Amino acid sequence: MFALPFLFGWVTPYVSDVIPNFEDNLLAYATGGDALLLASLFVLGGDFWDKIRALFVYSDKVCPRPRSQQSKNIAGAENAAPVYNPG
Repeated sequence: MFALPFLFGWVTPYVSDVIPNFEDNLLAYATGGDALLLASLFVLGGDFWDKIRALFVYSDKVCPRPRSQQSKNIAGAENAAPVYNPG
């Protein structure tokens, strides 16, 4: 979901003749791609932002949650998403 707008923007100059009504609706395609990108940022959630922050702050680390703090998802499997751990 996050990479789809970038992929579409990269491929569009090569396949714009194949996409129906692309030339007539450039604004609609651009707005749709922007909306998809913004929606994907909300879907990725806080763990994603903690990972991005840890890339740019040298002292920050992203560590897995202890099993006692992990929540269950709908299927009942444990959520092993890492969390932000400063220091």
